[in-house]
Amino acid sequence: MMELNHAKPEPLVKFLPLILNKLIQLMVKPPSVLGQVMNTGQTVFEAIAMLVRNVTVSAGGWRILLQNFMFR
Repeated sequence: MMELNHAKPEPLVKFLPLILNKLIQLMVKPPSVLGQVMNTGQTVFEAIAMLVRNVTVSAGGWRILLQNFMFR
């Protein structure tokens, strides 16, 4: 997840809705191993924050994609 910071912007934006959906899903329903719930909340939150920062800083038109995802 932390490697999202180093991802190229074009593929990242292409799959932005899918990536954000998966990250939010991990935050809401974390995986469990042998009945123990993994604590992924902080890592997922940081990954979402980096992703949003990268998308809003990279190029102006991509900001609209992020807004569309948030308000649909």
